[in-house]
This record gives sequence, structure tokens and C-alpha cells, in this order.
Amino acid sequence: MTGFEAGVSMSGDLKDARKDIPLGTIAAILVGLAVYTGLAVFLSYTVNSTMLVNDTNILFKISWIPQLVIAGILGATLSSALGSIMGAPRIMQAVSKDGIAPFFFSKGFGASNEPRNALLLTFIIAQAGILIGDLNTIARIVTIFFIITYGFLNITYTVESWASSDFRPSFKIPRIVSIIGALACIIVMIQLDIMALGIATVVLLALFFYLKNKELKLHSGDTLSSIWLSLVKTGLLQLSKSNFNTRNWRPNVILFSGGSGTRPYLIEIGTALVGKLGIFTNFELVENPDEDLLFDKTARVSLETFGDNVNIITRKHNCRNVYEGMAMISRIYGFSGFEPNTILMGWSKNITNPKKWEVLLHTLNKLDYNLAFLSYDRKNGFGNHKRIDFWWSGEGRNLALALHLIRFITVTPKWRHAEIRILAINLESKNTDRYYAILGQMVDSYRIRASIKVVANPDKLPENEVIRSESKDTDLTLAEIPWLTNKKLEDIVTSANNMTECLKSCLLIHASTSFEEVNVISKSVTSESTNPLYNDAIMKVEPILKNLQLSKTSIVYNTVYNVAVVLDKHARLLIDTTFFGIRESRDNYLDQLSSLVDISIKKLIQVNELENDKKKHWEQLKILNDFSFQAQKELADFKDNILKEELEILDKGIMQLIAATGNSVNNLPEHIRLKFGKNDFRELRNVNLFRQINRAVKIGWTSISGGKISVTINLHPAAVYFLYYKRLKYFRQFYENYIIQSLKAFSGIKELLNGNLLAIEKVLSGKLATSEIDIKREEMAALVINLKSENQVFFYHQSHKMLDELTGDLESFSQIIESPQANLLSRRFKLFNKKKVELEKSVAEFPYLWIHFMVNHVNKTYLDFIFYSLKSRLTTKIEKAYQEIILIIERGINEKLKIFEAKVNAIREMGDKKYDQKEFFNQKSISLPPFDIPFNTLFKEIQVSVGQLPESIDISGEKLLEDIQFDKLENISEIVVSVRKTADYYISNELNDLIRKQSINTGQQLSLSVSTLKNLIRMANFHLENSENTHSGEIGTEQIHEQQKTLLENLVRNIKNEEDKLTALYKQLRQSFDSGLKNAFEPLTAAIIIKTSGSLNEKI
Repeated sequence: MTGFEAGVSMSGDLKDARKDIPLGTIAAILVGLAVYTGLAVFLSYTVNSTMLVNDTNILFKISWIPQLVIAGILGATLSSALGSIMGAPRIMQAVSKDGIAPFFFSKGFGASNEPRNALLLTFIIAQAGILIGDLNTIARIVTIFFIITYGFLNITYTVESWASSDFRPSFKIPRIVSIIGALACIIVMIQLDIMALGIATVVLLALFFYLKNKELKLHSGDTLSSIWLSLVKTGLLQLSKSNFNTRNWRPNVILFSGGSGTRPYLIEIGTALVGKLGIFTNFELVENPDEDLLFDKTARVSLETFGDNVNIITRKHNCRNVYEGMAMISRIYGFSGFEPNTILMGWSKNITNPKKWEVLLHTLNKLDYNLAFLSYDRKNGFGNHKRIDFWWSGEGRNLALALHLIRFITVTPKWRHAEIRILAINLESKNTDRYYAILGQMVDSYRIRASIKVVANPDKLPENEVIRSESKDTDLTLAEIPWLTNKKLEDIVTSANNMTECLKSCLLIHASTSFEEVNVISKSVTSESTNPLYNDAIMKVEPILKNLQLSKTSIVYNTVYNVAVVLDKHARLLIDTTFFGIRESRDNYLDQLSSLVDISIKKLIQVNELENDKKKHWEQLKILNDFSFQAQKELADFKDNILKEELEILDKGIMQLIAATGNSVNNLPEHIRLKFGKNDFRELRNVNLFRQINRAVKIGWTSISGGKISVTINLHPAAVYFLYYKRLKYFRQFYENYIIQSLKAFSGIKELLNGNLLAIEKVLSGKLATSEIDIKREEMAALVINLKSENQVFFYHQSHKMLDELTGDLESFSQIIESPQANLLSRRFKLFNKKKVELEKSVAEFPYLWIHFMVNHVNKTYLDFIFYSLKSRLTTKIEKAYQEIILIIERGINEKLKIFEAKVNAIREMGDKKYDQKEFFNQKSISLPPFDIPFNTLFKEIQVSVGQLPESIDISGEKLLEDIQFDKLENISEIVVSVRKTADYYISNELNDLIRKQSINTGQQLSLSVSTLKNLIRMANFHLENSENTHSGEIGTEQIHEQQKTLLENLVRNIKNEEDKLTALYKQLRQSFDSGLKNAFEPLTAAIIIKTSGSLNEKI
């Protein structure tokens, strides 16, 4: 009714639309606002509010001439309708000229180009609305469409002013005004009629899809591209301001493919690496030696499609040299905030220009890119996309990069169900738990479902050989580039080529410095040299009374000195009975272990002198069984007796000292009286105004009187803090250190036992000579000395620290109580009373939390030795069964084959001579030997051995030892391992099943051998019998001898074949037993059980 949109509708007829439309629209709005506001104010002051609310005909009742109200309504309605009738056809005409509506409605008539056709359509629509017969219904729909129009005008202004560079309105308003207008329109539509809003939205969406389907191109252009440009600009600015976080890292890859048609596999792996969240740009460099510029300025950009990979951004450049072109792109390509972070290219096994290739690699490394080089297996490609392996060296940043890449790769459909394995080569058995803990935490942190395998390499085999043996069937192997800044390119290439030679497709990676560094062995930890043992005379602890600096005031001196005497006595008692008592207990246990190790090594040296290899082998197996069993017993003794002994000594000694300290404090007098002179008060600090005035008064009084002021000093607050609370704090810190030292001490014990076990295994496999055994014994002895030294040094340092802190606290206590402000200064000590109670509780609880944790921690090693002891026993039983099986087959078949062969050879040697019927072969003695007896016995013995295992055992969860702290002991996770069920599960599935299959296979092969042997005997007997009965006239003598010779040669050849089959069967049995034993016990370690405990409990 205001008509402010009429100017837009009639813009074609205006003389100066650019000026008139804003001016007319604003004028109409202002006039309408003044009229509506004035009418509302006038009615509120002149008419009763109740009548305004309840009477709809109020205008007629208060008007002087009511008929004029009706005339006004009709005039406003008709003028609004007339404006719409005049404006709507012209809008329809303009839309038709742009090709949006049918062209029929764009046709105009007369000098002013009147839109008659569009007017007829408007009339029909208006008539249809009138025929509805309900103005309220029409108003609902029309109002919503009007408001939507106003809302879209505001939105259009906002978008155009933000995104379009061509938007230059002569009448400008702030963008926030249009945003508020659009929001107001949306709110008003919701408030007015939500149903009408829904209908209008459906109509507008239908209109939008209709226009989108027509793909119109207007002369004014498309704002969508401008919107994208503005979004990209805003995003880049925000990215430039934001801080980098590796958890949100996304690959932005520069791919040097040489063309998607040349190396399509690079496109495939590039698409997989970026997944759904990353991006890569494919660069195709065309080498042109005649190019004037090193690198052409413009690139031909295209979107390519390769197989399932669509919208691949490819930039084609000309350059003088490919290596220089790649270096140039790596330096300059990218945007601020969205710089490329990864270079992907193929791995060149045969480098044509080594010098330039080396320069390129060093350039990319200096630019701090993540590097990925694909060594593609053209024969197998990426296989079935079923397995991904990553080999970690145990240090550096590549682990974080690899886990990120794996996370992106496995999002793609082809690799989604791939098995992921994280593998590491461990040269030192003592680091196994750390490998599993670190890798487990990293895998969990990145939320990747991957299995972890730490491959022991005590023999220090070449890493490439270990990698090939484990990953030869893997579809995609990720490995670290053997990258060293001081390493020659030839060595890097040779090492990488040797590694990838027998692998399928392999991705060599090198991480930039933006990723976190993860190391199994912290670089801050330096290698510790073996410390010599110090005798007690050298490491003697001095009494604190010698160095104690006390007050010259006699009453203070005596008070503090008396307490110091008592505390020194109890502290030295703690050192002698507790600290050195625990050290002595540990030393005795280490001597016990050292004796066990020494005995086993001496036996190894004696056994190695045996000449009978078979007997030597059995004796070495016996030594291995004995040591693993004894080591298991020693570990049980450690956790059941040694740790409990430490607990008793520790708890008793420390609690006695704490109690003695508390009694000493309680036995102090409540207070002492001291006299202070003028100089004493002058040295006081001004705490506040009141204290300053008090200090001045006392200085004045002592100056006037010339005497001293007597002050009553309360001793207990300062004594409780310095002598009791500080002792609690020391023991709190001592326990922190004690946890670390206990773990370190047990780590040495574990290293000692594992080292000796490894030495026995090496001797058993023939990899350790007698001279090297002596070296191992010296290493074990040095390790024991080093462990003793560490224990001694720890307790010596803790003793000194305790006495030094006690000395300092006694001196501080003395200084406080001889101050005129002692009572004031002691007030703050009352704040520690609550902390004192907490410390008392934690110090009292620690020994029991400590032993509970240590027992569970030791149980992990104890569990490993339980399984190892079982493995060594089963190894012996399998070896015995194998020898029995061989012996049975030898006696039942092989010996008869040899007898048969000997008889055949004897007949061959007789030549033309006749032989007796007695020399014919007897096949009745040939039968299937009872080979199944050793197999059945082995099954029973395995079952009995597994049944002797403990039912269950508690172990601590997966946590790095450096993360274990005093206040976290109670919260460390525990896992209950069903030892017997777990061992039975793996041994049944991996070992027993394999032995059972091998038993069936052996029976089938032996049955075939027996059948073949019988057939050979029958054939030989038949021929020999017939040759005796053949008449000389029927066949010539020479021909008979020739046939006989051929037959005997065939018999000998067939006998040799059967002997070879039996030899192959022996070899197959050996390999089968070894493989089954390895597969069964490989997952039977505490580290793997911790990692797989959840899924394992469901299986067993």
C-alpha cells in the first residue's frame, strides 16, 4: 500500500532510474513511516485503549465522515492494485527478454513498448486470486512472496558487495544494514505464517531448479565464481593467522607424474594419499633444452579424469631441465596459508644424472617438504589392496607422517578394509616393551586399527633382509628413506634399491620438521658407562651436627641442638637399616642371579667341547630348559619375597623416622621468651602500616629506655613446618625417585636374564663360538657390577640429600624462632596443615601402592618367562618326537628301500649269471610303519604342559615407564591374563593344527611310498620269474639281458626317487614344526597380550 517497490517495477519508464529509484523508495518509506507512526500516536492519545483492542470498527465510529474511511481504503487498495498491475507485466517482460520466461511475453506494443501479453497473464493470475473469494487467504500467500522478495534483495546486496568486483552502486549503504534486513524478513515470515512460508519456499526452489536446468548465461555474469574467490581469499587469510597443529594436518601434495598416461599409478597413489580431505596438483614437465627461460611463466591447467579418479588438476610446464623445473616449482608454488607440504614422485632406480638428482633431493630436504617416492611393482601393482606395512626405525619424525598418510589412504574405497601393520626392528631385547608402548600409544592417538609387531634382531641381520622376509607379500609397504645429510646419494639409492628389490609396491617417505619427533631411546639419555663399586668407607655419610650453623642465643641454640641430635640419630639409623638394607638385599639377589648365569655359561663351554653333535645339541637344549625354568623361579622369588622384604624395610624405617620426628616436635616447649634490642627491630621488614608503626614504637621505646623488649616465641608452628612437614615432602620426593630407580633396577635384572637366554639360543643355533661365550660372560658380570653401583649411588645420594635438607631446615627453624617477628612469620605455616594431612596419608600408602604396581610390572617379565619356559620344553618334546618319527620311517621304509636297492644292484653286478629263486624279493615284510604314535604322544605332552600353566596372572597395562608418577600409581590400568586359556588358544590354532595336518600328510605320503615300493617289488619279481621261464628260442639272449638291464636301472632310479621323497618329507616336517612353534609363541608375550587383550578375551 506504500508503493515503495513501484519504482523498481517501473524503472524502465523513469527518466533517471539510477537516481530516481533510491530517492523515490526512501521517500515512500519515510512518508509511510510518518503516516503510520503519526496515526498510531494520535489514536493512542485520543481513543480509549480498550476500544482499540476490542472494536474492529473503531475508525468508523470516531470519524467525522465515516464514508471517507471506506473511500480511503478503496483508494489505497485500487492504487496498490494498479501499481502491481502496471509493474508486474514490465517485470515479466524484462525476465522474458533475458530468456528466463517464454519469449512471447517480451513482446511490446506502441511507442512506450507496452507489455500487453504480460498484462493479460497478470490479469489472469489476479482473476484467479479473486475467484478464491477469501482476501485473507490471498493476503497470506501474497505477503510472504513480497517479504521473500525484500529478503532476497537484501541478501543479493550483501553477496554482491562482498564478492562481486563489478558491483558499484551509486547509492551505497553499510553491508550490515542489508544483513539485518534479510534476518528481519526471515523472522517476520516465520512469525506471520509458517505454512505459507513453506509453500513459497517450494515454489521458489522449483523455479530455481528450472532456471538452473536451463543454464542461462546473462550479460551481467555469474556471481558464483566471485563468491568462491572471496571464500578462498577469506580462508587463506584465516589459515595464515592460525597456528599449525599436526593433528589437523592435511596433505597438500605436489605430484611430479610426467603425465597421467605415463605413470597412472602415481595418480592412483596420489589420490589415495590425499584421501577426502587433502589436495594434490599434478605437474607434467616437458623438457625442452632450447627453452629460453629456465621455467616458462604460464602453465596449461586442465582437469583430467583417470579411471575412477576425476577432477585431477594438471599443470603442464615447459622447462630446460626436469630436475631444475621440479626444484623451481617446489620453491615458488603455493599460496600463503595453503602452501604445499608434500612432494610425491616416482623412485628412480637407474639414475641418468646422479649429480642433479642429488642436488634436487637436498633442495627438497632444505625446503622442509615431506617426501614420498613410489617404487612401483609393475607386475603386481598394488595387489589386492589388502595389506599396508610401515617399517619404523625407532626414532625420528617419520612415524607421525606415516600414520597420517595411512589414515588418509585407508579412507579411500580400495584400501578401506586393508590390514595395517606397524613393524619395527629391535636390536636390544630390553627395548621391546618400549617399542610396543610407544607404538601402541601412537596408534591409539591417531585412532588407527593396526597391529603392531616388533621383530627381534639380536643377530643384527641387515635391516633390508628382515624387511623383505616380513613384507614380501604386502601390497603396499611404507618405509623410511635411509636419509643422512652426510650420506652419499649412491649409498642412499643402493640401500633403497636393495630394500625394494623383493618387495611389491613400496612408498619411501621422509618427514619434515613440522611433525613431532618420537624416539624409543630418548636423545637426552647418554650411554652410561659402567661405574665402579665404591666401598662404604669412601661413601661414608657425615653427621649433620658437624656442619650445622646454629644461633648464638643460648636458648635457641640448645632448643635446636637437642632436636638436631635426636633427628640425626634417627636419620642415620634410617640410612643404615633402610637405605643400605635395601641395597644389600638387592646386591644379594644380583649375586644369586649372577651365580645362575655363570653356571649356565660354564655348562655351555663344557658342552661345546663335545664331539658328538647330536649329544651336544641335546645337552644345549637341556641347558636352555634348565635356565628358563630357573629364571622363572628367580622372578617368582623376586616378586614374592624380595619385593616384600623391601616393602617391610622401607615402610618400617620411614614410618619410624616420621614418628620420631613428630615426637621430637611435640616434645618441644610450647614457647620460649627472647629479648630483643633496638638493632633487632631495625632489621625487621615493614609488612604493612600497622607493623611499621609497631616497629617504630618499639625502636623508640628501646632507644628511650635503653633496655630490651621481651617477646614470647611460639615454637610449634615453625617446628611442625620445618622439621615435620618438610620431612614428609622429602619422603614424597624420595618415593618419586624410588619408583624410577626400582623400575630401572628391575630393567637391569630383565636385561641380565634375557641376555643370557639369548646367548644360549645363539649357541644352540651355532651362531656363538666358545671364545664369544667368554665375552658374553664378561658382559654379564659387568652388567651385574653396574647394577650394584647404580643401587649404591642412588641410596648414597638420597642419604646425602636427606641430611642436607634436614640441616637446611634446622638452620631455617633456628633463624625463624630467633626473629622478633617469629610469631608473625609462623602464621603462614598454619596454611600447610591440610597439606600435611594429605602428605601423611600418601606417604603411608605409598609402599603398598608401590609393591602392588611392582608385582604387576614384574609379572609382565614373569609371564614372558612362563611362555618361554613352555616354549623351550615344547621345543625339546617336538625335537624328540621328530627324531622318533624319523627313526620309525627309517626302520619301516628307508632301510627296506636300501636293502631292495642293494639286492637290485647285486643282480645288476651278476650280469649273465643265473641267480637262485631265494634271491627274489619278499614284499610281505613291507608295511606302513606306526608313525602316528610319536604324533599322538606329542599331542598329549603338549596338552599336559599347557595344563601345568597358572590359571591367570595380573599385569600392569600399557604405559611408558617415564610416565609413571607417584600420584598415578593407583590409576595405572591392570589386565588379568588368562594364561592357560591364552596359551591353549594360540598353541591349538597355530601348533596343534599344523602338527595334525602334518600327521595326515605324513600318513598319506608314507602310504604312497609303501604302495610304490610294493609295486616295484612285484614288478621285479614278475620280470625275474618270467626271465627264468623264457625259452631261449623265443627271444634272443642278448635281448633278454638288455630288457633286464633296463628294468634294473629303472628300479634303482625309482628307489632313489622314493628316498628323495622321504628326505623332502623330513625337511617338510622340520619346517612345519619350526613354523608352528614360531607362530604359536610369537603373540605369547606380555607386550602383545596387553595390546590385544580386548579382542583376545572374546576369542578364548
